[in-house]
Amino acid sequence: MATMAFPGFPHQPDSYVLDGGYSQGYEGDHGNQSFYVSQQRQMQRENEHKQDLANDKTHKASRYIFRTLEELRATNPSIRDGLDPDKEVLWRRQYCKLIQEAGMALKIPQWGGISVAITLCHRFFAIKSMKKNDRFLVATACLFLAAKIEESPKLLKNVIMESERIRHTKNPAALRALDDPVNFDRLREEVLQAERAVLYTLGFDLKIEQPYKV
Repeated sequence: MATMAFPGFPHQPDSYVLDGGYSQGYEGDHGNQSFYVSQQRQMQRENEHKQDLANDKTHKASRYIFRTLEELRATNPSIRDGLDPDKEVLWRRQYCKLIQEAGMALKIPQWGGISVAITLCHRFFAIKSMKKNDRFLVATACLFLAAKIEESPKLLKNVIMESERIRHTKNPAALRALDDPVNFDRLREEVLQAERAVLYTLGFDLKIEQPYKV
């Protein structure tokens, strides 16, 4: 599997719900997988998303309540999967930084689109583990989704390119790989799959009340 953008992060097995969509394929490993395996993975994702939606209907009322730090760590899916608490905080900062900088570059409103995207990402990872889902892929999908929610939509191509530019600042080769239409189309499809994952996981509950007047 291709190396992640940040050193020291564990590799992700193929059975993950959203296997790392950004780096795979740049070194040829993803492109060798059969069409059948890709279809099987997509079916698995869709089935898991449908199950999430069914479960969310019964837990929707109590999902977004305030909790103590101890309760958050006890229920955090990433920490339960063995992620060090300090690294979990670091990974959150990384995807927030990606959303913030990409959103500003795309001229997405701070108090509408960017803040909504970060909230959607936080809510997703309150339910799903960052060890099993590519946080940068999910962050890109949340930014794309939030821009549409707040009526400032951006072209998916532009959202992907800005996110990749920020993510791979120190790895120009990974960014140049997107010049290949095959690599870009693969990444585009994975972002759309991540967007569906966010929608299903959150039960299509996209209403976010801001703590200020816009």
